[in-house]
Amino acid sequence: MELVAGGIRNEQSSRVGRGINEAVTKRDKPEPLSVPDKPNETWSMDFMADQLADGRSIRTLNVLDDFNREGLCIEVDFSLPAERVVRSLNQIIEWSGQPQTIRVDNVLCRENLAA
Repeated sequence: MELVAGGIRNEQSSRVGRGINEAVTKRDKPEPLSVPDKPNETWSMDFMADQLADGRSIRTLNVLDDFNREGLCIEVDFSLPAERVVRSLNQIIEWSGQPQTIRVDNVLCRENLAA
Protein backbone atom coordinates (compact mmCIF):
# COMPACT_ATOMS: atom_id res chain seq x y z
CA MET A 1 0.00 0.00 0.00
CA GLU A 2 1.42 3.36 -0.99
CA LEU A 3 0.89 6.47 1.07
CA VAL A 4 0.61 9.79 -0.70
CA ALA A 5 0.21 13.32 0.62
CA GLY A 6 -3.05 13.23 2.53
CA GLY A 7 -3.22 9.45 3.05
CA ILE A 8 -3.80 6.30 1.00
CA ARG A 9 -4.46 6.48 -2.74
CA ASN A 10 -8.18 6.29 -3.63
CA GLU A 11 -7.88 3.20 -5.82
CA GLN A 12 -6.13 1.36 -3.02
CA SER A 13 -8.32 2.54 -0.15
CA SER A 14 -11.22 0.43 -1.44
CA ARG A 15 -8.98 -2.64 -1.27
CA VAL A 16 -8.27 -2.22 2.43
CA GLY A 17 -11.69 -3.49 3.50
CA ARG A 18 -11.58 -6.46 1.10
CA GLY A 19 -7.99 -7.44 1.69
CA ILE A 20 -5.01 -6.19 -0.30
CA ASN A 21 -4.30 -9.42 -2.18
CA GLU A 22 -7.76 -9.77 -3.75
CA ALA A 23 -8.01 -8.83 -7.39
CA VAL A 24 -10.01 -5.73 -8.22
CA THR A 25 -12.79 -6.59 -10.66
CA LYS A 26 -14.19 -4.00 -13.05
CA ARG A 27 -17.87 -3.84 -13.95
CA ASP A 28 -18.98 -4.30 -17.51
CA LYS A 29 -20.40 -1.20 -19.16
CA PRO A 30 -24.20 -1.27 -19.45
CA GLU A 31 -25.73 -1.40 -22.91
CA PRO A 32 -26.63 2.03 -24.27
CA LEU A 33 -30.30 2.98 -24.00
CA SER A 34 -32.29 2.67 -27.19
CA VAL A 35 -33.61 5.86 -28.80
CA PRO A 36 -37.29 5.70 -29.85
CA ASP A 37 -38.32 6.34 -33.46
CA LYS A 38 -41.29 8.58 -32.68
CA PRO A 39 -42.86 10.62 -29.84
CA ASN A 40 -44.80 8.81 -27.08
CA GLU A 41 -42.98 5.56 -27.71
CA THR A 42 -40.88 5.68 -24.51
CA TRP A 43 -41.01 8.05 -21.56
CA SER A 44 -38.45 8.25 -18.76
CA MET A 45 -39.60 8.93 -15.22
CA ASP A 46 -37.35 9.77 -12.28
CA PHE A 47 -37.55 11.27 -8.80
CA MET A 48 -35.09 13.81 -7.46
CA ALA A 49 -34.70 15.39 -4.04
CA ASP A 50 -33.24 18.66 -2.82
CA GLN A 51 -33.23 20.75 0.31
CA LEU A 52 -34.38 24.35 0.75
CA ALA A 53 -32.31 26.96 2.57
CA ASP A 54 -34.53 26.54 5.65
CA GLY A 55 -33.73 22.79 5.78
CA ARG A 56 -37.02 21.43 4.42
CA SER A 57 -36.69 18.68 1.81
CA ILE A 58 -38.50 18.79 -1.52
CA ARG A 59 -39.08 16.05 -4.08
CA THR A 60 -39.53 16.33 -7.83
CA LEU A 61 -41.09 13.94 -10.32
CA ASN A 62 -39.63 14.39 -13.80
CA VAL A 63 -41.17 12.79 -16.89
CA LEU A 64 -39.41 13.09 -20.27
CA ASP A 65 -40.25 11.89 -23.77
CA ASP A 66 -37.12 9.99 -24.86
CA PHE A 67 -37.64 10.71 -28.58
CA ASN A 68 -37.25 14.49 -28.44
CA ARG A 69 -36.22 14.86 -24.77
CA GLU A 70 -39.26 17.03 -24.15
CA GLY A 71 -40.02 17.63 -20.49
CA LEU A 72 -43.61 16.41 -20.14
CA CYS A 73 -43.91 17.07 -16.41
CA ILE A 74 -41.94 18.39 -13.46
CA GLU A 75 -44.03 17.94 -10.33
CA VAL A 76 -42.54 19.57 -7.21
CA ASP A 77 -43.75 19.26 -3.62
CA PHE A 78 -42.65 18.37 -0.11
CA SER A 79 -44.14 14.91 -0.59
CA LEU A 80 -45.14 12.97 -3.71
CA PRO A 81 -47.38 10.05 -2.71
CA ALA A 82 -48.37 7.37 -5.23
CA GLU A 83 -51.81 8.92 -5.84
CA ARG A 84 -50.15 12.17 -6.91
CA VAL A 85 -47.79 10.35 -9.28
CA VAL A 86 -50.72 8.46 -10.86
CA ARG A 87 -52.71 11.70 -11.18
CA SER A 88 -49.73 13.42 -12.86
CA LEU A 89 -49.21 10.54 -15.31
CA ASN A 90 -52.93 10.49 -16.19
CA GLN A 91 -52.81 14.26 -16.83
CA ILE A 92 -49.82 13.86 -19.16
CA ILE A 93 -51.62 11.05 -21.01
CA GLU A 94 -54.61 13.37 -21.53
CA TRP A 95 -52.31 16.03 -23.02
CA SER A 96 -49.87 13.88 -25.02
CA GLY A 97 -51.36 10.42 -25.43
CA GLN A 98 -50.27 7.14 -23.87
CA PRO A 99 -46.69 5.86 -24.24
CA GLN A 100 -45.85 2.29 -25.13
CA THR A 101 -43.20 2.12 -22.38
CA ILE A 102 -42.17 4.04 -19.29
CA ARG A 103 -38.51 3.70 -18.30
CA VAL A 104 -37.80 4.00 -14.57
CA ASP A 105 -34.24 3.79 -13.18
CA ASN A 106 -32.95 2.05 -16.32
CA VAL A 107 -35.61 -0.68 -16.07
CA LEU A 108 -38.29 -0.94 -18.74
CA CYS A 109 -41.80 -1.27 -17.33
CA ARG A 110 -44.39 -2.35 -19.87
CA GLU A 111 -47.62 -1.64 -18.04
CA ASN A 112 -51.01 -0.73 -19.41
CA LEU A 113 -51.69 2.73 -17.97
CA ALA A 114 -55.40 2.67 -18.90
CA ALA A 115 -56.22 0.06 -16.21
